[in-house]
Amino acid sequence: MPGFFRSLARAAVLLVVPLAACTQSVASNGPGTLASPPSGAETLTATSGRAACALPKLLATTPSPAASAIDLWSRAPLGSATALAALEQACEEAADSARGTERAACVLLALVYSAGEGVPKNAHRSFAYLDRGASCAFSFGAHDLAQAQQQGIFLSSVSCCMGAACSTGCADECARAEKAIADAFVPPLERACQAGRASGCFMLSHVAHDRGEHVTSVGIIKAPPQLGGSDALLARSCALGLGTACEALAFAAPAAAEKTRLLSRACDLGWGGGCLHLGNDVAERGGGMKAALPAFERACKLGIRTVCTELATMYGKGEHGAPVDHERAAALEAESWRTP
Repeated sequence: MPGFFRSLARAAVLLVVPLAACTQSVASNGPGTLASPPSGAETLTATSGRAACALPKLLATTPSPAASAIDLWSRAPLGSATALAALEQACEEAADSARGTERAACVLLALVYSAGEGVPKNAHRSFAYLDRGASCAFSFGAHDLAQAQQQGIFLSSVSCCMGAACSTGCADECARAEKAIADAFVPPLERACQAGRASGCFMLSHVAHDRGEHVTSVGIIKAPPQLGGSDALLARSCALGLGTACEALAFAAPAAAEKTRLLSRACDLGWGGGCLHLGNDVAERGGGMKAALPAFERACKLGIRTVCTELATMYGKGEHGAPVDHERAAALEAESWRTP
């Protein structure tokens, strides 16, 4: 049994941090594979260099539909149908856009539905938007957050990305693009955060982090220092009701009791990843798997699909403290296929 709980301690760890320099998944039964990070710093010929500068020139001179939609949302009343429709339209355009910034609208919608800001909370709809917003650039952690559905009690999933740097020979264009993007996106997020919108504070925490937010072939977008540090913005987001912000703080908590408190709040706010890690926390601190089952079941209902599948197996076989309950196992397996 002690060995089993040691494996739990290693299981289901999600890195909810600004984009770092890797992309991988790690299972409890062996290492995953390391994907090739996007390039962007390769040597370019003079001819290809001109082509490489086209994107930063576009970003520096053409208004972003996502930034316009986020600005409208930050000024409109909570739940404004017009503002939500503008975000949806910008998110829809992200799939075909070469800009690399439009997915921010998808991420914001995910956070709005996760926090229930003017709309009913909907964890499954939030994950659907996270999937649409996930990328390795300017996604405010959506690539990692979307992976939460693949986390499990006995399986860990870790993922992160490396942002592409400014292409060689495009320094001036990239500098102008960085300023244009920051000027377009940061003020409405700051306005939203100051108005008490947890989603705005969370997204702002990413550009306030020392790693900033990457934009492919442009560089790093950072918030001005007067906005405060990333941790302070995450704490405000958590206090305002965004569960994933509480989970992010939990993994940096210096004391075990504070970690448990933050995970419990994340779970209560409807973030399934918080429920999953709370269950592991309960099991690891001596409660055992039986005591952890309620938290795991909440994680399942909040969209953590791998947990549903693992719980179905546990109830089907009567394993790890779960009683044999075939009806419950069938219901949990069905939950793993639930859509918004």
